[in-house]
Amino acid sequence: LYRYEFSSYGARLMSAQMSQFEALNRPGTVDLVHEESGGYWGQKILVGQDTVDLTGVPFTVEPADGLSMSTGSGTRTLRFVYEHPTSPFAFVLEYDFNPDEYAVGVRGSVEGDLDRPLLLTDLGEGLAYSEADSVGESRTMAFVTNHVQEGIESTLLTKAEPTIVEGPLMWAAFKSKFFVMALLAGESEQAATESSYLGGLIVQPTGEAEVVRVAAAQPVANDGSFAYRVFLGPQEFALLSSLGQGMEEVNPYGWKFFQPVVRPIVSVIMTIFVYLHTTLSVGYGWVLIIFGVMMRVVLFPLNHKAMKAQLRNMAVQPLLQEIQKKYKDQPEKLQKEMMRLYKEHGFN
Repeated sequence: LYRYEFSSYGARLMSAQMSQFEALNRPGTVDLVHEESGGYWGQKILVGQDTVDLTGVPFTVEPADGLSMSTGSGTRTLRFVYEHPTSPFAFVLEYDFNPDEYAVGVRGSVEGDLDRPLLLTDLGEGLAYSEADSVGESRTMAFVTNHVQEGIESTLLTKAEPTIVEGPLMWAAFKSKFFVMALLAGESEQAATESSYLGGLIVQPTGEAEVVRVAAAQPVANDGSFAYRVFLGPQEFALLSSLGQGMEEVNPYGWKFFQPVVRPIVSVIMTIFVYLHTTLSVGYGWVLIIFGVMMRVVLFPLNHKAMKAQLRNMAVQPLLQEIQKKYKDQPEKLQKEMMRLYKEHGFN
């Protein structure tokens, strides 16, 4: 499904290639990491007013030569460890990769005499372009948050301003036209609790067009541990739904005040789309055609009734015009004759 490349300096993600998707703006597969970004998923530790920046320190890696996995081989772990040379401070970061899933489990620990540390994870500068039409793709580039109380909020990168998005957040994500990169609270949907929610986001435009740097903050447990999930992959409804926490709504539908009405309808339609796509093994173009035919069949009784009413109306129009001319100076008589005409021809 993917090929990730990390740097042992800062344990930063330098490349994220989607093996099943060809890029349309350059040779090779889609790479969701900006080449000049300096890497994603770097970590900082905030303690009071002090910051421990780990994005450039040397980590030891286990296994040293990385991981190579194939379908069905099960979950394996890539482990990064940093130990300060002169103090008891240590930082451990582990990524659990499953070759059959785009979601990656992340866990780690902060060791040392630190008072209520806060973990700051760099989500990077958004997703790299992969479409031939970069102008059209730029209109869909956005970062999206799912607030525990306020729900989902999407902000286009072209309209992003320096800000702090206050939590608690269940997840934060970058999205492009077809792909998503998300950080989700908790090791699983069930494990996401109030203590593991994201505390907020730091949003900082870099000055370049449609490039915004976002970092997510989350508390570290009393024992120094932390855990979350990351997802880098296509915007497939079934994939996003399997993550839980409303990730399938990373593309909010319609105006915010109208979304509670639209979302259930969209959910039902998308479920039908996915079922037809997986059951019949046909492309979504054919799925749309089949769905259109199905809707015509389901709505046929209503359409048939409306068509009959329209034909009756067409037949009545000459008679109606004749009555209007005949009784134009007699309003009461005109109304009675019109009611009689409608009744004779079956109008309500």
